[in-house]
Amino acid sequence: MRQLKLIVYIVMSCLSLNTYAQKGPSFIGLAGGVSLPTGNWARANYIVSTTQYVNDPSGFAANGPLGSLEGAYFFSKHFGAGALFNYASYKTKDIATLSGGYRESFDVDQVTTTADSYKSWSLMPGLYFDYPVAARLSVTARALTGITNTSTPLITVDVEDGGIDDGRFEQKRASKTAFGFIAGAGLSYKIKSWLA
Repeated sequence: MRQLKLIVYIVMSCLSLNTYAQKGPSFIGLAGGVSLPTGNWARANYIVSTTQYVNDPSGFAANGPLGSLEGAYFFSKHFGAGALFNYASYKTKDIATLSGGYRESFDVDQVTTTADSYKSWSLMPGLYFDYPVAARLSVTARALTGITNTSTPLITVDVEDGGIDDGRFEQKRASKTAFGFIAGAGLSYKIKSWLA
């Protein structure tokens, strides 16, 4: 499975390079890679105080695959309009640590925790800029605004104490849609013109 994921990432990266090497600034591109959660979202610990589970901001999010589809139509020599759609999924890591937090908090013999994945997507239209500075080199920029949505994993907790099944409870999936933006600038170098 890991080999298949690696092959998919390599192919998507190559497709992304190919689409940016088209003749003219208008483009459609696919890109892929790995997204690396940071901060509290990537933390994986728990805090127990006097047998009470304390609200800890740990997100337990692992690295995950990210894919995007982007395109722009240039209506003038330097300016274009386009959009970006991306999707990412993040598995929940260190479930044993989360189970340990529940076990200590509930003061029971065993807790088994399972969780699915975080999911996130964005749709952002906006403006693109391209200014050639040499035969194959261009200064590029984009300013995109739109919506982004993220949902948390469904977490299932099975509790057992003294050999007796004390039941199961679930932390339901939650999601939030919010305003988002992307702005950036860079250099683009055409390796080869694919269209004559």
